[in-house]
Amino acid sequence: MRFNFKKTKGCFLVLAVMVSSVISAEDQQQKAVPGLNKEGQQFQQTFQDADLKIINPILYINQRDQEDSYSFKGRTIVRYKTKIVLSVWNRGKQKCYFPTKVGACATGHNENTEILKIELEFTPDVFLVETDDRPRIPIVQAESSFEIAEIRPGEAATVSKEMTITNENLSQAKQVVFVLKSEHHGRYSFWEGRLNSESFPLDSTPNFRIIK
Repeated sequence: MRFNFKKTKGCFLVLAVMVSSVISAEDQQQKAVPGLNKEGQQFQQTFQDADLKIINPILYINQRDQEDSYSFKGRTIVRYKTKIVLSVWNRGKQKCYFPTKVGACATGHNENTEILKIELEFTPDVFLVETDDRPRIPIVQAESSFEIAEIRPGEAATVSKEMTITNENLSQAKQVVFVLKSEHHGRYSFWEGRLNSESFPLDSTPNFRIIK
């Protein structure tokens, strides 16, 4: 069997040039994005430029519809069914991936006892406890379970939650502040942080309705 040396040599040179080009392109890409890929850099930029504001809150408290009641230190604590609807407005220049499914909620008073604070948390911080054969392990939820909305500049997303508020928290409250809290374990693309609303008066806001 006879080989054509010129043709074989030519094919080898073409193959070598192709391999060299691929390696060079990969090197340039790795140098261009140290530590973060292109998608990661985009999300990091989105987090930094997010400018969000809570607007148009709706608060509905039905004191005629009692969830339950119990005694505590000689006082009767009553829970009233409550519905909250908030809009989160993106005032920034970058789109933001925002979670809208609330996982936990809490109520309380600030230092000024006339201000009721309602905190809504998107992701409960759940871990598997540490044992002798393994460390403490975070429970990672699927991204789809957070019901993420893509908010482009000038758009808003709606967050709603049905919960209960006690008569203790309402007894002295004249204003209300809403707090949205979002945190995760660093493997998702959506916004995380703490977003506080302005203080809204309970008795003079059209969207607030308290049925006594």
